[in-house]
Amino acid sequence: MAQNKAADCEFRYKSDLYKKSLKAGGDLMPPEKPSKPILLMPGDVTSAKLIEQIGHNGANQALMIFETEADAFGISASNAQFGSQISTVLRKAFEFETIEQARKGEEASHSAESPKLVMVLSGTESQISKIFKSNEDGLFSRFMIVTGSPSPKWMNVQPDPANVSQDDFFELKADEYHEMWKFLNGKSIEVLFSQDQWDRVNAFGEKYLAITHHFTGELSGSLAKRHANMITRLAAIFTMLRFFENKSLIPNAYCSDVDFNISLWMAENSINCSLKLYKKLPNKEVKNPATQSLFILQNLGDIFKLKHVALIKPPVSIPRRSLNRLMSDFVVGGLLIRLQPGVYQKTPMAHLALAHFNKIE
Repeated sequence: MAQNKAADCEFRYKSDLYKKSLKAGGDLMPPEKPSKPILLMPGDVTSAKLIEQIGHNGANQALMIFETEADAFGISASNAQFGSQISTVLRKAFEFETIEQARKGEEASHSAESPKLVMVLSGTESQISKIFKSNEDGLFSRFMIVTGSPSPKWMNVQPDPANVSQDDFFELKADEYHEMWKFLNGKSIEVLFSQDQWDRVNAFGEKYLAITHHFTGELSGSLAKRHANMITRLAAIFTMLRFFENKSLIPNAYCSDVDFNISLWMAENSINCSLKLYKKLPNKEVKNPATQSLFILQNLGDIFKLKHVALIKPPVSIPRRSLNRLMSDFVVGGLLIRLQPGVYQKTPMAHLALAHFNKIE
């Protein structure tokens, strides 16, 4: 903050010199506005300001948005025009893609390379629905979701002098974080995973893609794909915490099974919460064939013939050609094996997906 104030003072001083030079016929160049990196930004922000600030922070300092009331961010996100712009910024930031924006009548465009953005929002389902109208643009799938219900048991609210205050606790953590940032800043470290860990990431993706695509809706498939990506991101963060604790100097770091298991557990909890919330989003697929797919697969035997599929009466009738295409989709998705023409068998993945889907319903 002090550096930003000093940069502002210097900019104003140079601007005054430039104006005096213009009046005197001098040839001074106009000063450039200084970059002013900050750590925290409010959720009620326009897309232009957000891009500008991410650009000021650069590739080495993340910008963080923390809102205890999610609708504070929803003010911008719920606006038809600005909401789509904010969504674009957030989606690109998740992928670390360059974000650029230019508007007619503005002298300069806004640009941010290698964006680093952290967002933590809390609120009710009604507040969240103002931010995520559906998963049509993929924004919802880029967030980790945790849901829960408050305990009905009253907790003692009397201050306890034996406990550390929150201010002191977070002040200590801030110092630790700053030390870690200084230690890791500028280092190029590769996080490596074992073959078993990669196999478990792929198994996670295969399982949840079957659950989402076939039983929840096509637009929910990105939840599985991005949560599989989140496993490695979380694991890499935990690995870097260990790297800092050990003050390592090697150019690579192997993810421990402990850190990987924690990451996998977090991703599984998040995607299950996401699936429950997804079904309550206001504009999710209205004509969703997922319930039809679920009904049909649940009512088929382990081994069956195609003619048996036609005998099942789902809530809404399905043309025979669509049934044939559905069986092909199940085969491609790893839920069925074609034993011979017109004869199919459920795979272990089908039983696992059905059991898991019924569990989270």
